[in-house]
Amino acid sequence: MTTEQTKNPKRPGIFHNWLTLLGGLISLGGLFSFLLLFAVDIFSHHGNPYMGILAYVVAPGFIFLGIFLAIFGIWLERRHRRLKGEDTKPHPLVIDFSRKKDRRVLIFFLAR
Repeated sequence: MTTEQTKNPKRPGIFHNWLTLLGGLISLGGLFSFLLLFAVDIFSHHGNPYMGILAYVVAPGFIFLGIFLAIFGIWLERRHRRLKGEDTKPHPLVIDFSRKKDRRVLIFFLAR
């Protein structure tokens, strides 16, 4: 190991936080929904006005919501790093089911 590597250990990037990952997941889900609904709308023989509303209004809305959440998460992480200084490591993204809080969050999302 060189002295540069020991001085600056590799830290997780600004994309490694819950809000940014959630935004990316929502954006990918919205993009998949848009592509699927677009294909169904193109290849269907009978027109359906509700399909157009879902494909061209609702699905892009989720894409933009996810992009907004991801950008907001990046902004919060950069702000957190700037306020705490460069030596502060970001919060690691760890899911550990031996912790009671993580188990409760999982049960909450599975029960919905």
